[in-house]
Amino acid sequence: MFLKLKQFEKALLDFENLIINDFIGKGSSGTVYQGEYKKQNCIIKCFSLDNYYDEESWIEDIYTELSNYDLIKNSKYCCKLIGYTYDDDNLYLVLKDYNVKGDLSDLLNDNKFWKRYDRFISENEYYYKYYNNKWLFNLDREIKIKLTKELINGIYELHSLDIVHCDLKTNNLLYNLDQNQLVLIDFGASHYLNKKKEIEINLNMGTVGYCCPALNYEGICSKKSDIYSLAVCIVEIWCGCIWEKSQSFRGTRKELLSSLKILSEKEYNLTIELKKCLNLNPKKRPYIKTVHKNINKLFTV
Repeated sequence: MFLKLKQFEKALLDFENLIINDFIGKGSSGTVYQGEYKKQNCIIKCFSLDNYYDEESWIEDIYTELSNYDLIKNSKYCCKLIGYTYDDDNLYLVLKDYNVKGDLSDLLNDNKFWKRYDRFISENEYYYKYYNNKWLFNLDREIKIKLTKELINGIYELHSLDIVHCDLKTNNLLYNLDQNQLVLIDFGASHYLNKKKEIEINLNMGTVGYCCPALNYEGICSKKSDIYSLAVCIVEIWCGCIWEKSQSFRGTRKELLSSLKILSEKEYNLTIELKKCLNLNPKKRPYIKTVHKNINKLFTV
């Protein structure tokens, strides 16, 4: 059954030493748990055959993700694969536990970084209009700069390996404030370009709001796809919460640009660079090397 996975034999683990504990979340390709392998904490992603129409597509998804983890095994910014194991109808990816309580989206929405706006608060502080009330996003500017730089470094590294993440969003980023460590996770949608500028993939990849139309509606995957998503994540880092209730590209694009306008009042030069990345024409977006150079220049003391 797992003949196609034979090349990953060295990563095969002993199922008897795997303990599955708390449920963390469910994605399009698998369910994620906290667990232990040989008494060491780990994150477990379960691919269940029950979620697939046939065994072939199940194996194909597993093969793709294992291949991606093999390509990023020496990465500094990407989640590390410990190995994989299986039982009758499930295959489990065993991943390094980075000892964080949630993803970057959870961090940005933590109540400790938000307080209600009133007229006595300094005009130099950030505020973001959230639903019908005004709230101050109180995350320190230096942390925002650090997050921005780390995220750009992570995508720079990923693209240097010729991999497009294809589902870059704050839910797929881990960040430890104490250790200043950012980690990219969930490579189930990722694609290896193999030296091509762009490839055709299945439609409806990525997440509404974060994903550019060329990837989502046309199935055109390139490094420029990640550049759009990268800019969305950076806007979210600086504004805290940019989404209200829209579920369409048009609606989320409007919410994104509204946040970008607010950000421009405090960080005008940053928004100039982000607008280039958010151009709907992929050919007019910069590559990560240019983004890295220009944004680092903004925050160099």
